[in-house]
Amino acid sequence: MKVVSNRSLAMLVVGVMCFSVLMSMLIMNSLPRQVPVKVTARATTDSGNVTIRVETSLSILLNQDTVNFGAGYVNDSNALCAANATLTAGAGYTDRDDCWTNNTAQPGPLLLENDGNVNVSLTVKGPDSDTFFLGYNPGAMTDQLLQWKFRNNETDACTENVTAALSWQNFSQVGDSICDNLRFTPEGQDELAIDVMVVIPATIPSGQTYENASIEFTAAAS
Repeated sequence: MKVVSNRSLAMLVVGVMCFSVLMSMLIMNSLPRQVPVKVTARATTDSGNVTIRVETSLSILLNQDTVNFGAGYVNDSNALCAANATLTAGAGYTDRDDCWTNNTAQPGPLLLENDGNVNVSLTVKGPDSDTFFLGYNPGAMTDQLLQWKFRNNETDACTENVTAALSWQNFSQVGDSICDNLRFTPEGQDELAIDVMVVIPATIPSGQTYENASIEFTAAAS
């Protein structure tokens, strides 16, 4: 039996190790290469923000701001008109008992629209009859009057009626409620009519113009 020398044994060990390393390299090269993962501190998702603020616009508009009954006088030669003439600018113009001598004007009512973007409550104040007729007072309160009432000029414009405002009442310099909730939308359902009635005494001084521009409407968000 031959004795293996130390030198031969060392060469054998080195050869086995070289073969092992070579085989390992061949195996590694045969595996699919992977792309290294790059790690960053950035998020993979993010979110944005859009903001808009709608401002409140409180606005009312008198689309018809004048009621002009024209120039004339009380036809007291008509027995029914001995005391006064009663003229109404409402859904239709009326001259009760045909007591006023000039009916060419035939005015309509005041028309008030909610022109803003919020529902509103409305009040009105205006001159009492003594102020309107420049202090003239014939002595009988029913012989001279300046009155108003309201109605929807467009369907369901006022959704919270003030009951008293649906009937004739005197203008007040303090102010009276008209509607507790006048809508701003939809368009075509946001307008009220303020009918006006004037009772003119037969004995009122002639040659004067009786008018007043101080009828004032006030709106508040409702």
